[in-house]
Amino acid sequence: NQSTDTNNTDTNQSTDTNNTDTNQSNNSGQDSGNNPSNSSGQNSDSNQINPSAPPTVVLSNSESVTQAANIGGQTVQDLTIAQGGSVSNGTLAGSINSEGLISNIIIDTGATLNGGLISGSNINNGTIRDATITAYSEITGGLFEGDIINRGMLSNIHLGIGSTLTGGTLSDIIQNKGTIFDVSLNAQTRLIGGVMGGIIKGSAAKPAYLGAVEILSGATLSHVRISPTTQLPDDVVIGEGVIFPTSYNQPSFADFGIDETQLSNMDIKAFQGIEPAVLGLFEPKHLQQLPLAIFAEFEAADMSYLQPATVSALSVEQLEQLPLDALAGLTANNVDALNRDVLETMNAEQLTAITPEAIQQAVQPAKIFTQLNPEKISPAQLKAYLPKDWTIDEETGKITTPTGTKLTYKALQNTVVQQAGLPEIADLSTSFSLGGTGDSSAQQDLNTGLQQSVSLDSVDLNQFIFTQNEQGILNIIGEGDYAGIKFAFLPGVNNIEQAPLDAPVGLAQDEGGFFIMITPEQQEFFLTPSSNDPVGLVNVLGGESITTNDTEQTNQACEYNDSVAKFNQSGDVLLKISQDDNTRNRNTRGFETEVHVVGMFDAFVEPAPDDFCIDGECDWAQMPDNLQMGMHFSDNLRALQQSYVTYPDGSSQVVYPTVLYPEKFEKLIAALDGIEKVIYQADGSFKVIYFGQTATLYPNFETQVTALPNPNALVKPSIEFQEG
Repeated sequence: NQSTDTNNTDTNQSTDTNNTDTNQSNNSGQDSGNNPSNSSGQNSDSNQINPSAPPTVVLSNSESVTQAANIGGQTVQDLTIAQGGSVSNGTLAGSINSEGLISNIIIDTGATLNGGLISGSNINNGTIRDATITAYSEITGGLFEGDIINRGMLSNIHLGIGSTLTGGTLSDIIQNKGTIFDVSLNAQTRLIGGVMGGIIKGSAAKPAYLGAVEILSGATLSHVRISPTTQLPDDVVIGEGVIFPTSYNQPSFADFGIDETQLSNMDIKAFQGIEPAVLGLFEPKHLQQLPLAIFAEFEAADMSYLQPATVSALSVEQLEQLPLDALAGLTANNVDALNRDVLETMNAEQLTAITPEAIQQAVQPAKIFTQLNPEKISPAQLKAYLPKDWTIDEETGKITTPTGTKLTYKALQNTVVQQAGLPEIADLSTSFSLGGTGDSSAQQDLNTGLQQSVSLDSVDLNQFIFTQNEQGILNIIGEGDYAGIKFAFLPGVNNIEQAPLDAPVGLAQDEGGFFIMITPEQQEFFLTPSSNDPVGLVNVLGGESITTNDTEQTNQACEYNDSVAKFNQSGDVLLKISQDDNTRNRNTRGFETEVHVVGMFDAFVEPAPDDFCIDGECDWAQMPDNLQMGMHFSDNLRALQQSYVTYPDGSSQVVYPTVLYPEKFEKLIAALDGIEKVIYQADGSFKVIYFGQTATLYPNFETQVTALPNPNALVKPSIEFQEG
């Protein structure tokens, strides 16, 4: 496709310069004639322009040519051109074996020219192998293989694997998988890939670009831009006008010769001239800026460089444009980032284009399986993509996995998830199966397991049910003797695991006090305490939620500047609260008037006070200050601090202080000398065994603020022991 698009453009260019190219050929004593683009039967006009051209000769297919033959716009295939013979002014198809000369020829799509000399102005839509291009000659497009001697100019070509090209001039976009020696590069030529050696010189006015090239020992460079991916030997000779990247570790678009602001205006030819590594810099916004037609030009290497967050932004329309070969470039690192809309659209042919190893080795292969459309992908077709020891029921699509496997359910799709700054939430109306449609739903399994539970702390669990509310929060709601009792949990898509076969079904607590539910399907749900009303929380705090992913970044704190709530999978919630009397003048960063706190919600939801609230409507004018909407901090200075938040319906929950990303804090603690064990607890604290002694670390809502030496400074996480 690339060759076709390029050649159509260059054919017109060749027509415009026909007289010039013909005169050049005549001056050099080479064969001459009509330009190959003039193939509309205007032979008499061409002969008038160049009276010295040989008369038109009609050749038959598979003929052997032993003398000069001007074929006058014909298409002839499977020729043999003997030494001393020549063919000019037409199209050659099939297999052409030459020991002679061709001039002003179009090599047809799929055709192969083996050997011989080439002069004049030529278009290559096929393959040229083991040929010599004479001085002043031009060839545009196509594949070149074997040993190519170039004394003319080649534009927009591909050099094949293991091939060698020596000498001459290269122009426009050169895709190199071979070795190139001793060449000149026209202004703004972009040469991508392969090996180069000898004397390599570009244009002083507009240097050429060398991307992903291996430069051989002893090579000399001048007037070229070096890509961050180009390899230079120690003994390379650097001449005038060589431009190096500003950074090899953190290259910019400019280092790859790309103007980031012009992505929305990029055409197909320009895209063909960028090296795949630049796709590694693409953020979701860059992918969205590319014209839709560009995606038809993607190759496997391009897809392999895309970061997971960028792959997650791929749209259905863009997927439809991608060639099947490009999908083969998806890797274990990014394939499970494909979003729900794309996966639901994907058909069997597109799935088959992805390598099984990429999906099998992905971090979350289950995320792919549960979101594929069972009307387009059958269980039998999916079987080849299952990791080792995974099975699928070919009737129901139910997926079974080994003990310890993370189970990723279909994610809940509603606007609340984005509005409330929630992570991906499991849709408990679905099952762990192809498309989430086979077998009983997670909510059914949870309730079945709850009914099989033994009593927990003298509570009759038969009088409780699991239900997922409209915001996606998993509630345990009491009935009968326990009417009005409610607990709230965050059913994150990553908080479910395949339990051992002998694990007892029912509700239990782990050593940190977190609730765990094991269903009859031996699926273990980690019930992370959560706000029962995330949207109400955002509203009472008076701001926007945070919708960024949990992807680890060095500048993570900067994600939270303009938002008031971000829920994480471990139950920690980052909140931003206006600094007022309620926050007791806690420390803030110099440029802010808000306080950042991190809290863990108690799962118990306190009902709205009957004295002031009826059916979710409250008389706020009569409500005491301590029951008003908002977040309330107490003045206690005990180790275990707490606050509480009151929602618009009058209900409330206790909030304990904790740390942001507790799993990272656990790793920091565990690395200290003397620490034998760290246990994260449901009240946001950490129990540690330190030199055989048990201690509890209680975070609090107070923070210290330290000014950084400069805005770009990074702080290495650390822990310091203090006296007393």
